[in-house]
Parts: sequence; C-alpha cells; structure tokens
Amino acid sequence: MVLPRPRFRIYTNTKSYLTVFKDITFGTKNKGDDCNILEKEVQKRFGVEKSVCAPQARVGIYFALKALIKPGQEVILSPYTIADVINMVINAEAKPVFADTERETCNIDPKEIEKLITENTGAVMVTHLHGLACPMDEIMEICKKHNVPVVEDSCQAFGAKYKGKRTGTIGDAGIFSFGMYKNLIAFYGGMVVTNREDIYEKVRNEAKGLPYSETSWFFKKFAKGLASDIATATPFFQSMVFWIFKFGHLKNINAINKFVNTELDLSQHSKMRENYLRQMTPMQARVALDKFDTVDPNNEARIKNAQIYHDGLKDIKQLILPPLRTDGSHIYTYYPLQYDDRMELVRFMTANNCDIGVQHIKNTADLPSFKEFYRDCPNARATAEAVILLPSYPRYGEDMIKKNIAVIREFFKK
Repeated sequence: MVLPRPRFRIYTNTKSYLTVFKDITFGTKNKGDDCNILEKEVQKRFGVEKSVCAPQARVGIYFALKALIKPGQEVILSPYTIADVINMVINAEAKPVFADTERETCNIDPKEIEKLITENTGAVMVTHLHGLACPMDEIMEICKKHNVPVVEDSCQAFGAKYKGKRTGTIGDAGIFSFGMYKNLIAFYGGMVVTNREDIYEKVRNEAKGLPYSETSWFFKKFAKGLASDIATATPFFQSMVFWIFKFGHLKNINAINKFVNTELDLSQHSKMRENYLRQMTPMQARVALDKFDTVDPNNEARIKNAQIYHDGLKDIKQLILPPLRTDGSHIYTYYPLQYDDRMELVRFMTANNCDIGVQHIKNTADLPSFKEFYRDCPNARATAEAVILLPSYPRYGEDMIKKNIAVIREFFKK
C-alpha cells in the first residue's frame, strides 16, 4: 500500500531555518553583503550581465516595466496569471492588453502578440508558466520587428533553458522569484536580471534605496513556511494531516478547506502598496545561496517525473497533457494536467488517497476588478477552469506518481 504524500514540499532544509533563527536572534538579518553575492552568483551561473535583488518578484516586474515604458503605454501579456501581476502593470502607469494563451502550453500565444502590437505598445511580457519556456525565438523576432522590448516572467522557471540560454536572460529584462513555493527559496524575494545597462541602473536606483522589511512582518512569512514544512513532513502528513484534509474536501467543510484552498486578492490596486517597497535582506540571500547548487539536479529530477506521467497518461483522450520536453526547456514545477471536469477528477483522486490540488490562477481578463481591460480570451478561460497540478517535486517518489496514474486511469474506466 502506497501511503499518501503531500501535493507540495517547500524547497528548504534544516539550515534554512537555522539561518533565519540565528539572524533574527542576533539582529543580523540586515547585515552582510550576501545580496550582492547572490546577484553575482546568478550572473555567473546564468550568463547574464546585470542583476538586482527585489523584495518580491511582482515588485521586480513593476521595477522592470517602469524602466522600460512611458506612462500610458500598453503592455501585452497573458491573462492567465495572478491578479497582482496586472496590478504591477497598472502601478507602472501602463495599460494591460490581454493576449490569449495556447491551450496545451498554458503560455501566451505568439500569434496573438503580433496581432495586438500597436504604436502605443511599450512592452511585451511573457510568462514561462509551470516551468515551460515560451517560444522565445518567435517572440523575439516579432518584437524586434516592431522595436518592442520583452520582459520575461520566469518566476516559475528558475533554471529552465531555451536553446542553451536560461529563461529570464533572453529578453530585455527577466524576473525570478525566491518565494515560499519556488524551486529556489528565500521565503520571500526575487530578482531582476538584464543585459542592458540602462535598465539595470533604473532598477537598481529604485530597489536599493528602499528600507528593509520589518522583522515581525518577515517572521510571519517564515512561520508559515515552517508550519507548511511540519504539516507536510511524512509522520504528520500520513498519520493525521491528509485524513483531516480528505474529510474536509469530501464533506465540503469550508473551515478545513480554507487551509488548502488558495484565496488570492483579486481586486485592483491602482497604487503601489507601501509595504511592497522594501529591500530583500542579506539573511534571505544567505538562505537562497545555500540551496543554489540543488536547482539543476532538482529540475532534472522533475523532468524524469514528468516523463513517467506522460508515458502513463498519453493515451487518455479526455486529458490535455503538457508538452514533453527533456532538454531543460520545461522544468515541470508541477505537472499541469487539464481536464474539463477537474473537480470530479480531484474528488475521485482524494477519495483514493491522492493529495492533489487545482491551479489557483484565474483568467484575469474575465475578472470584474479589471473589467475596463476586458478582452475575450477563450483559451485562457478554458485553461483556468481545467488545470490540475500533479506533484512532481523530487521527494515525491516514483511509486506515488505511478499510483496517481493508476487512479486517473481507473477514473476514466468508469
């Protein structure tokens, strides 16, 4: 019998927590040159000229767009993203223009980009969602033809490669995330990378003059990570946590489900929130630096897990599978399966002791909070209602992947 394993594990180790406890206890969280060291390490490993640590990735998007566009210009981007990314475009005094996605990849459709470029287009922003690189050759050719800069949101694709280049380093600017559930964790934080000196100077001037986050504010984020790590640890998860969440899901008990159902702020914020404008601390950089060597091996492990999923599910016609890439251009932060009646499938898997979640990202083009920017994006709309995230993290185990496959196959035999 294969016991259930959690849908995610955050990419921490004991040293991650000891670093934070030590720095908070001794008041050294803001001391040291570790942010500069992390920036240099990314430059060296990823072959990019310049980098600047950011308080969080979405603020890095804000910095990059402010460096590239004039107020009132348009930014073309996928609507299949979190609402706060749209807020960053608005906060940078730009207008979001939604380009529909490709159904299979969940990423922005290059043909849609070309149709939407006008004289008022200030930038195109592409998101390498779920770790899958967008077709950057095609996108760069379109944008160079129209003299439009490209921003890469590589928050879910840290370490992915496209034709030998790391995602995030191909366009005019790239954004990385070191957030709680990313494959290089600093509990919070991000980075802007670029090969352009003018962008670097503008972003650096924006970021480096900011105050550090308050210890109490950061500690809440840290405590959430520690609680997640404890709850998903094998003894706790298999003896108690899973069964509580299974009961809550099958009985539709909101008081339980709220702990696993990601509730996001979907409202529009026309001004940058003051508590976003902070510097990433040297303490966070120390946590990230300690885990940097694990990025590529972990990416390779997830690719192998994706191969198993692909081989086991490719003949089920009712499913839309992500493209299989084994060249590093898809690092499968999850294995994003699409099925039109996803909640029925998730319920069946939960009943059969598989801990599975749905993708929380919305089609922001349909959100009432952004109704003035509405554009009909049918692929993004369908995708937002269909994606199930199958676990692919390195510690998950081949036996559990094969159990997920067996349960999914049983579902489609009904």
